[in-house]
Amino acid sequence: MLARVRPLVVVAVAALVGALMSWATAQGRTSVTTASSVRDAIGSLSTPWLVIPFLAGATRPQFRSGVLLGLASTIAALTGWYVYAAATQDLGGASLAIDLRLEFAANRLWFLLGLLSGPVFGGIGAWWRSSCRLSAGVVVAALLIGEPLLMAALTLLHNGGVLSPERPLPSVLSFISHTWVSQSLTSYVLLAEFVLGVLVLLAVLRLRQRRVPREPCA
Repeated sequence: MLARVRPLVVVAVAALVGALMSWATAQGRTSVTTASSVRDAIGSLSTPWLVIPFLAGATRPQFRSGVLLGLASTIAALTGWYVYAAATQDLGGASLAIDLRLEFAANRLWFLLGLLSGPVFGGIGAWWRSSCRLSAGVVVAALLIGEPLLMAALTLLHNGGVLSPERPLPSVLSFISHTWVSQSLTSYVLLAEFVLGVLVLLAVLRLRQRRVPREPCA
């Protein structure tokens, strides 16, 4: 079934997912209710940005094509995110084109990071597709579990004074440590993500114990 998915469809779906994630966040609006705050926190999770290229790469049997499609899907998702953001926010530009330029320039860091994460996880997806040596559920579970653990480590470093706005840090670490640990609600969202990852991992292990035959990845 994966082989029937055309690359252009994968890229289009990635752009749509990025726009939906942008819609889920506040995008300059104040989250006045618990539901909107939770939606904002979920929309700001990092794991989907790794799952997107992984699933995109998993549609390709060749490693090289998986790497390229992982990159394309990540850039498409980011573009969808910021196109929606520019269209719904008042950035002070005289036109949508100017707002888009301002939006992309202000968030170029995430596009630069996408140049790394997209090919890496696209390649992992293609490797899984061709080798079937690792259950896709294990990869997804690892991503779900990994983000809360990383944020917990950053929180400890932040509270210990190692990471703080006053210290000269790479902008991405400064942004993460200042934004995430300063919002108490996100800790519950991260905990839910961790629990979901553990449940996915346990389900995969249970299936392996039962020795249920898996369908070929291709």
